[in-house]
Amino acid sequence: MKVIVKPNKKQTKIISYNKEDNTYIIEVKGRPINNGVNIELIKFLSKHFKTNNIKIVKGLKSKEKIINIGQKDKFIFFFVLST
Repeated sequence: MKVIVKPNKKQTKIISYNKEDNTYIIEVKGRPINNGVNIELIKFLSKHFKTNNIKIVKGLKSKEKIINIGQKDKFIFFFVLST
């Protein structure tokens, strides 16, 4: 699943979903300074998926990130593209 992140918003929320390319657009409250966007995105996804097993696997300081979300015995991979 792909996610497009839009930082510096008033609140973190899912804006839309594009079925054609399986992409979620998420507005994120955090700023892209001192991992603000990464931290806020992990908090949001933790609440959304009801798990604390969330990790940014690749791209901590880049626009493209791979996030690993573990749920019980299976893992879901996300490709995060921040704008």
